[in-house]
Amino acid sequence: MYSEVHALGFAHERPTTAIGIKYVLSGEERYTCHKKTSTVRNGSYLLLNAGQTFDLEIKSAGQPVTGMCIYLNQQLLNEAALYHDAEIFSGDDQNKTLYYPELFEHVYDPSDPLAVYLKTIIHQIRSGTVITDETLFFGVATQLFFSQGMARKEMTRLKAMKLATKKELYKRLHQAREILTDPQSYTLPMKTVAASVSLSQYHFYRSFRQLFGISPHRFHSIQKLSLAREKLLHADATITGVALSVGYPDIQSFSKAFKKQFGMTPGNFRST
Repeated sequence: MYSEVHALGFAHERPTTAIGIKYVLSGEERYTCHKKTSTVRNGSYLLLNAGQTFDLEIKSAGQPVTGMCIYLNQQLLNEAALYHDAEIFSGDDQNKTLYYPELFEHVYDPSDPLAVYLKTIIHQIRSGTVITDETLFFGVATQLFFSQGMARKEMTRLKAMKLATKKELYKRLHQAREILTDPQSYTLPMKTVAASVSLSQYHFYRSFRQLFGISPHRFHSIQKLSLAREKLLHADATITGVALSVGYPDIQSFSKAFKKQFGMTPGNFRST
């Protein structure tokens, strides 16, 4: 389902019967599931396994929030898997059955294969291209398998010995990453972020770097500075106001971090 809305509040009180994919092309949507809130924005999507209830909130004072919500059932996933003959089967060639593990629930980046595919689909819909339901849903199922294969490979970076431990740690680290990308949490101390996913600071720092190849502090800084750069494009935004809005205590520390990240001061960036 493709949509463009300014405001919406919705509670899905009955458990879903299929896998849910909540994609946002532009704007922001906030989903709350199991008392955990995930913010989906600008080219990313949230993946939810079947059997979930959730609340959705959309607020936009400017341009409408553009996105797409898709549900995939088991049969379609099986058909896509059989077509691609991916390494997700158990049994021999004569009696293949789909090995269907629980999918990794978190917000996926715009670079994810499924996110790229959904962006392309929305642009085709806007241009008037006719896309059959069969083409759309089979394509989504296919890209979802590719995406989950990448997620399983990513999880192997963690050094935990037991698979169950590795899966749980993977889930918690992605929860922390979602917190660090949320502008509403830009002023949170890192120890608070670690505690929110039930990890010690040491375990959090070490495991975050293992999984994402970057320290949580550095990742957090990049998120804040990237948002600051976007805000500086607005003529009515002051440099001091932007600095404070993304969690920097003063313009000096902000300017130093901005120049280190982008090679120029905030003032020079505005004048280019």
